[in-house]
Amino acid sequence: MPGNMVITGMLLSLYRTFPGVVFSHWINQSFNAVVNYTNRSGNSKATNERLFLSYCCATGGAMTAALGLNRMVKNSHGLAARLVPFAAIALANAINIPMMRSNEVTEGMELRDENDELVGRSRKMAVLSIAQVTLSRIAMAMPYMVMTPIVMNRITRTAYYRTRPWMQKYSEIPIQTVLAGFGLYFTTPLCCALFPQKSSVEACRVRHFFSLTNPLTLLSSEERQERCRQIVTDYRKGKVSPLLTVDELWDAKVLYDSTYHPDTGEKMFFLGRMSAQMPANMLINGMLLSLYRTFPGVVFSHFINQSFNAVVNYTNRSGSVKASDERLLLSYCCATGGAMSAALALNMMFKNRNSVAARLVPFAAVALANAINIPMVRSNEVTEGMELRDENGELVGRSRQMAILSIAQVTLSRIGMAMPDMVTTPIIMNRITRTTFYRTHPWMRFTEYPIQTMFAGMALLFTTPMCCALFPQKTAIEIKVGIAAAQTTQSVSIGWSQCGGAVPLAIERLKNNGFVANFDFEYFVEYTECDLSSTVRAAIKFTKELKVDLIIGPPCAQALREMTVIANIYETPVLGWGFVSQSDLSDTSRFPYLATVLPTSLSLGYVAAELLELFNWHKVALVYYKNELNYCASVIEDVETAFNDPSGWPIQIVLKEEVTPDANGTVDGVLNTIKERARDQDIEL
Repeated sequence: MPGNMVITGMLLSLYRTFPGVVFSHWINQSFNAVVNYTNRSGNSKATNERLFLSYCCATGGAMTAALGLNRMVKNSHGLAARLVPFAAIALANAINIPMMRSNEVTEGMELRDENDELVGRSRKMAVLSIAQVTLSRIAMAMPYMVMTPIVMNRITRTAYYRTRPWMQKYSEIPIQTVLAGFGLYFTTPLCCALFPQKSSVEACRVRHFFSLTNPLTLLSSEERQERCRQIVTDYRKGKVSPLLTVDELWDAKVLYDSTYHPDTGEKMFFLGRMSAQMPANMLINGMLLSLYRTFPGVVFSHFINQSFNAVVNYTNRSGSVKASDERLLLSYCCATGGAMSAALALNMMFKNRNSVAARLVPFAAVALANAINIPMVRSNEVTEGMELRDENGELVGRSRQMAILSIAQVTLSRIGMAMPDMVTTPIIMNRITRTTFYRTHPWMRFTEYPIQTMFAGMALLFTTPMCCALFPQKTAIEIKVGIAAAQTTQSVSIGWSQCGGAVPLAIERLKNNGFVANFDFEYFVEYTECDLSSTVRAAIKFTKELKVDLIIGPPCAQALREMTVIANIYETPVLGWGFVSQSDLSDTSRFPYLATVLPTSLSLGYVAAELLELFNWHKVALVYYKNELNYCASVIEDVETAFNDPSGWPIQIVLKEEVTPDANGTVDGVLNTIKERARDQDIEL
């Protein structure tokens, strides 16, 4: 982060002169080369020669792109000139990373199982991995290398800046360095985590969405659609015609998937199908990018866009979703209002300007509308939890955290779908309008809509399926578990040194039996013993720092109470285990997020009373011994409460005595002592 912060400030400030461009891009690519060399994999076959070649090509590409684009926007002090460093950086990343990892494309990327054993190689996974790394590197730079020039361009137009020569001479590098550092502080970890470091191979997801979003499926006849539906339905029931070929089956499935709803099986309205996304958005985006100057144009274009989005959301809503028509209407109104308000407000900021910034206003408005619309449509999933299902489609629970993650992914993919054409097209169109040919031919002003529509269509042809496939439609759930354990005790039931090894074995058995096949667990163990101060520290670490999904322990009652009090604040579930059967732990008004593995001792006392009634017994002896946690004494108190309940079976406690076990403290010794005491009295239990 600090290295890129300083270098980015240099790139964004030294973009005007030839020496500044060469020096800043040389420093940047040299730093990238050091990072790539330092972080290369231990089993990577990328040689020093390949790293050096990719460094030279990336440096040359960045310098050439920067100098070439500077030539195009020569003598321009507008936003377009300030965006040149980002374009050069994006090109350098698109050269550097594929070249450095080119051996993976030719030889295949290593595929390993869960035991890290090599099981094969895949060139497709190599291409996908390289694309993800390249995209994450470009995305890491995009926010601050786009927003910082916009902010700095705005600052340079203020009267304060123009009337102070020292501001013009010395302030650009520090201001842009600080803004870049602020952006990098968030984008570096976020973009590193944008894609998983280890992924399971999911074959042909992108190819599937290319087929699903194919606009040609809209031209199929009703008869062909019904025939394909029948073929797919019969195949799922095990009925396959001997004359049906594999290619015909796949063609039928492609048309069925793009025409019929995946949950209900009903035919979808043609404008709401995924195959209508590219042609419809192409026309709408061309309208948004052309009618951005006037109030009626802004209102009309955003009204059409959000109306189309409402049709898509209504058509594709899940069969089990509880989003009502009222919620869909409310989200539509809020998204439309938000998009119009953002567009009109930003237009006021760039009033009477024909710069790139004014042309980027529609994208900002569309991004804001998506950030409003999608969370509102699916807000019930945040409050009630998103359905979690096993590999058989059976409902196993709900998760609000997975709902938030899913909504964020959908919002990001929608914005990513619009970004290439709604950012690149305005830059190209802005350049076209500055040419002599455009300025000297009045009829060219009528070409903005068709030109921008054409560019939007070309981009959407690729971005629609790729952004649909950006995140998996079904994913395994990652669960963080915090375990508060007792280390020093040698008790087999709660001592972590004695029982901790059973945890991974139990999880492995559950996964093998298919109970938690879609869950990935990560454990964090803190040794709190039964000490209250250690428990409080562990509770804060689990809830505030690690943000675990579940806390297990500690294995003693008083410490568990302290853990649960803090967990309640962060709404983190706690599972009590060990010596935690005290009756007050079942008070849901006091401990709403607590559950215990064993029933409370008070409940066990009432069960024992019913057992005595079953055998018509009245006289009992309560004989116990004191352990290191004084657990039995509290259990006996709850059992006494149950036995003395006047509304229950009449029970006489003839003897209540604490005994001392033999020297070894074994269970046999305690039982022998209890047996001797019982013979002295007329005791039935």
